[in-house]
Amino acid sequence: MSQISVSSIAWMLDLPTHSGRNISRDAVRGCEHYLLERRLSVAPIVRPIMDAGRIPAATQRHIITSLRLFRAAVRGLDDLLDHSDADPAGRDAAWRVHGPVATVRAALGLWQRAIAMQSHPFARRIMLAESGRMVRAARLEEMVCRSAGEMVAPVRTLAAIEHRIRDKEWAYWRLIAGLLRVQWRAAPKRWARFAELLHRLSDNWQRADDTRDFAADVADGRLSSFIVDVLRGMPDMFSGAEWASASARPHLYTRSWPARLDTLADRYGARIECHRAWLYRHWSREQARILAAIRHSAGLRYFRW
Repeated sequence: MSQISVSSIAWMLDLPTHSGRNISRDAVRGCEHYLLERRLSVAPIVRPIMDAGRIPAATQRHIITSLRLFRAAVRGLDDLLDHSDADPAGRDAAWRVHGPVATVRAALGLWQRAIAMQSHPFARRIMLAESGRMVRAARLEEMVCRSAGEMVAPVRTLAAIEHRIRDKEWAYWRLIAGLLRVQWRAAPKRWARFAELLHRLSDNWQRADDTRDFAADVADGRLSSFIVDVLRGMPDMFSGAEWASASARPHLYTRSWPARLDTLADRYGARIECHRAWLYRHWSREQARILAAIRHSAGLRYFRW
């Protein structure tokens, strides 16, 4: 996997970098500040892991700062690419407040700062490599959205594409794990346990988001793990006879995947929604169990997440 430079991100994602009016440096700095105001949600998770790994306090602050810069940059660009009016915390999206061009310049500046902070060669390679994977996943997602209405493919192909798109989130968690691993000072077996828990948490987090955002993803033509499950027919939800009847209908497999999804939703909409609500509760409970396992492995009896 080739690495990526920040200068290529705007080109790969077709981001706006110029406008009819000049964007002042003050406007860009104001957007940077706005992006950095949002709380780093992984901080309470990684701090006890860093303590368990006997990572020095100064190095811990360095890692947290790197992640704050990186996550703020990614969030600003992600909201812009998704045309989101608000970020996950409920604030107005940065591009809505500061404009698309200022948001792109601010986000790319923060991204560059996050990379420049990595003095350890391996940490820098991790930052660059996972940035590349994240950008490529975002680019693939945009291509899928643009061609969703014409994309006719079997579910196994759609599942493979969705798996690659999900790298947009997995790359962030691999980056977290990589930065922690570089500075780890405790027993390797303890790190292996935390690495496993972080992997489980990243997958759970993404699946929970996909389940929660089902309606929005359908409206935007975005593939997700839950949408792929629905297209597969979710045999745990349908009886064998019902699914055999549904999957035997040729038009389900000669239409674009949004059209196929509409057909399934028209017939099984109530049960899909019931299953979606149940599954979201399942992912939420699983997240709580993983966080408790991280807390236990770090030797903490109590921690407020």
